[in-house]
Amino acid sequence: MSLSTKQSLSAANGQLKTGDSRLRRVVHLPCYDVNPYQRLLMAQLEVKGFSVLDGGGGGNFLRSALFRWHAKNIHLHWLHPYIIRSSWIGSALRGTRLVLELFLLRLSGKRLVWTVHNLHNHQGAYRGIERNVCRWISRIVHGVICHSDFAAAQAIEAYGVDRSKVSVYPHPIWQRYTNTITVDQAREKLGIRNADCVFLFLGRVSEYKGIEDLINAFRNLSSQNARLVIAGGPTSDAYRERIIELSEIDDRIQLHLRFIEDEEMQVFLNAASVVVFPFKEILTSGSILLAMEFGKACIAPAIGAIPETLPPQQDVLTYNPSGKDALLATLMRAVSIDGESLDAIGAANRRKAEGSTWEGLAEHCISLYARA
Repeated sequence: MSLSTKQSLSAANGQLKTGDSRLRRVVHLPCYDVNPYQRLLMAQLEVKGFSVLDGGGGGNFLRSALFRWHAKNIHLHWLHPYIIRSSWIGSALRGTRLVLELFLLRLSGKRLVWTVHNLHNHQGAYRGIERNVCRWISRIVHGVICHSDFAAAQAIEAYGVDRSKVSVYPHPIWQRYTNTITVDQAREKLGIRNADCVFLFLGRVSEYKGIEDLINAFRNLSSQNARLVIAGGPTSDAYRERIIELSEIDDRIQLHLRFIEDEEMQVFLNAASVVVFPFKEILTSGSILLAMEFGKACIAPAIGAIPETLPPQQDVLTYNPSGKDALLATLMRAVSIDGESLDAIGAANRRKAEGSTWEGLAEHCISLYARA
């Protein structure tokens, strides 16, 4: 932690200790259990003496914020649940309501902090409305947190955020998944040979993640020692069938199209030689941090915050997504790299990822709650 950050945190704690208990109470909204990000952050805030409240999953919150929660601090995360509705009129009306609600909360003395996880909703619904609503909200909130310099620059450009409001703290590694089994044990569980080069996609199987591009590229990979494992729950039954249809003609592809429990993560990650992220667009990726935490080499496009997240040793496995057959060429390059070299890349990833912690992120938030 830098000296300036320590000084800010010390001043923040001093301010918070002198006020009433509401100053040390924060509501996070919306809150989701599927993504462990908020729970890990909230746990560290509680360790540091905060009373942390779950603001719910995207419903109406104004009355609770004014009269029930008794919290000085409101920490916003994903805004689209409060904006996007089934029609553009409904979205415009709900977005306008959100702006007015947050403006009223600011007038009432609440401190508003917003973590920008994504620039827009992944479904791409009514992006123009969402962007305009977020531009207004960026003027109302006291502070904006981004997890990379790239994300900060994008938020400033997209929403017109005042630069003085924006601060950056890198996304911490998860530090919550068991990692006790060996590569041999993991591969035995999946029925994969030790000599194989195993490419893994792990996470929500969504259209925007480029999984179809990955399957098509892998099918054009000639190596018979290569394996592709796709593990995660599809966003719809139709997309599940699409992935099965694309994969069934190549017996080197292994599908696990279901929710992957926490205790299973180590099986898939330890079995992998390389974890692949064929994203078409991305701002911040917690899944890349998970692969880095397990010391895995990563194939990923050089977009968004990815070049900032991965260390220079990874350059050989990043690619320009606009290049013809760039993903296939990167898969071929990975197959040609020996196991020890892939392990060395993974070790460098692990060292880079360990630079940020949930405690550090909590301290960063506390400094904004006091300064806001």
